[in-house]
Amino acid sequence: MTLSQYRSSSSWLGAIELGPELMTLAEELPASEEMGLSLQLRQLMVKLPTAIGADLVLGTTTRKTICFRLQATLELIERVYPALDTAGVRADADNLVELMMSDEQFAAEPEPEPAAPAPEAEPPEVPTLEPSDTQVLPSEPQIAAPITLPPTEVAPSPAADTIPVLPTVDQIAPTSVPVSTEPTP
Repeated sequence: MTLSQYRSSSSWLGAIELGPELMTLAEELPASEEMGLSLQLRQLMVKLPTAIGADLVLGTTTRKTICFRLQATLELIERVYPALDTAGVRADADNLVELMMSDEQFAAEPEPEPAAPAPEAEPPEVPTLEPSDTQVLPSEPQIAAPITLPPTEVAPSPAADTIPVLPTVDQIAPTSVPVSTEPTP
C-alpha cells in the first residue's frame, strides 16, 4: 500500500472515528486522572491511526501493542469508574481491535482504486512582442545630472600630533561605596 492510500483503509478510518470518542471519555474522567487514564486515552487517539498507517505502509506490527494498550486502558476505566458509560466506546474499540489483531484481515484490506491521473495542463501561452512601427518599446532610463551643493565651512580638526591624555588611576576619584575590612564568617 502506498503512503497516499492508507488513509482510505477501513482500519485507518475506524481509528480516526474512534478518536473523538476516546477524547469524550477522557474528558468525562475526574480531574485526578489528568496525568493517568485520561492522558492514556488522549495519547491513544493519535497512536492508533499512526500505528495503522505505519503497519500498512511499512509492513510493521506496531498496531498490536497499541491494541493491548487500548484494551487495558478501557478495562481499567470500567473497573475504577464503573459509573461511566463506556459501552459505545468499548464496542467500537473491540471492533477495531478485532480487525487490527488479525494479520490476515489487516493485510487483506482492499486497496483503494488508484485515482485517475489529472490531465496535464498546458502551460499558458506567453505572448511575444514584435517590434513594429506602432509599438513604443521602453527605452533605457535617463540618468539625471549630479546635484552639486554649495561649499560649507567645516570646523578645523585638531592637529594630528595632539593625543588626548587619559587620567591615571591615582587621579580618578574613589567611589563612595564603603568597603568593610572585617572578615566575613
